[in-house]
Amino acid sequence: MDDDVFVSLTELGAAGRETVREIFEEAFEPWDRDSFDALLRRAEASEARTLVLCEGSVPVGLATLSWPGPEGWTYLEYLAVDAARRGGGVGGRLWRGVVERLPAEAPRMVMEIHDPAGAPAASAEREIRERRQRFYERLGAVALPVRGYVMPGRDEPPTAYPGLLLAWSPDGRLPSGDEVLRIVRSLHRNAYGLPAGHPFTAAVLSNQGPHRTV
Repeated sequence: MDDDVFVSLTELGAAGRETVREIFEEAFEPWDRDSFDALLRRAEASEARTLVLCEGSVPVGLATLSWPGPEGWTYLEYLAVDAARRGGGVGGRLWRGVVERLPAEAPRMVMEIHDPAGAPAASAEREIRERRQRFYERLGAVALPVRGYVMPGRDEPPTAYPGLLLAWSPDGRLPSGDEVLRIVRSLHRNAYGLPAGHPFTAAVLSNQGPHRTV
């Protein structure tokens, strides 16, 4: 849309930030996200960037990016759209804004979703997860062949949630082999704060073959 405006979270005033908070907290369960205040602190400290899509002056979606991965990969931590505007193309516009603003040194993205197979068949949660996977795949993301991938929860102590690791590249080049394993290690360590050798990471790596170690 011609009136799309992309701004950083830190550029918004109090009212705009409150709208973004509402979008963020509605889209993700507490165990599946940082607090909004933590998200804002990370943006202010340049530890991550939250890009906000506005229609005119009204925020309608957000995407949080960080750079924990090796070899030029950006991590798409969160992508969320105002519930009232889902299904109307806002997510695709937000994605395009993210792609256009990827740093030159990290022009490829990895992202995680909860594994649809981890929810009961024909359940509402299964449909939500399948819809998210279809969304990313329509935009060119591909699920990587990481057996038994888990997403550490934000609960305490953290729970290992079955997940899928997806990747997107402007030239279609996807990670493979040891590069995938380095991305897994880096995400668990830098995005989730797990120490080297954590059981979650060790279990994922061991699922890739007996020669894989943390």
